[in-house]
Amino acid sequence: RGWLEGGGASEAGEGKGADEAGVRRAYIKWGEYDVDPQAIRNITVARQRGIEAGLYFFGHPSRSPAESASWFLRTSERYTKSGDLPPALDLEVSEGHDWAYLTHWAAAWLDPVSHTVGCRAAFYSYASFISSISLPGGTPVWGADLAAGFTPPASWFLHQYSFTGRVPGINGHVDLDRFHWDPARVGSGLKGAT
Repeated sequence: RGWLEGGGASEAGEGKGADEAGVRRAYIKWGEYDVDPQAIRNITVARQRGIEAGLYFFGHPSRSPAESASWFLRTSERYTKSGDLPPALDLEVSEGHDWAYLTHWAAAWLDPVSHTVGCRAAFYSYASFISSISLPGGTPVWGADLAAGFTPPASWFLHQYSFTGRVPGINGHVDLDRFHWDPARVGSGLKGAT
């Protein structure tokens, strides 16, 4: 168990070469209340290439967290499978709300998603955002900090260190991440994980 290279993609090509480049896991943007047109293709290609995949949802706190969770679960259900990376909530905008409200909003999305899929849903944001919000106990944290020499906290299971990475077979920039995958701490994926 240690830090492994991974990637995130919201726009992909054939994905050919990503597996040879060492990409073993990838999070794919599912959408922001509309399914990202590339998401279905991206998750299909990732699986064809043997890359473990997970979906993330970009949340807007001006919308209902219950309706947001329901939309994510309803639209992504047929594209998730046992062993996938935990679904993730990407919350990085406040839209004028205070930290107490954002804490409530995150929990109101994470809890029903975790309950429905059978593992703890993950939370993604910038390091400064993560340090200002209180998450439900046991929530896997995926944090972004691009500072050179930054050492992620032990509580993070995933550290995004670049927004402008390149991966063979994927058009444009991708986020680059290092996974600190510990199934005992994070859960082993969907459907029955802890």
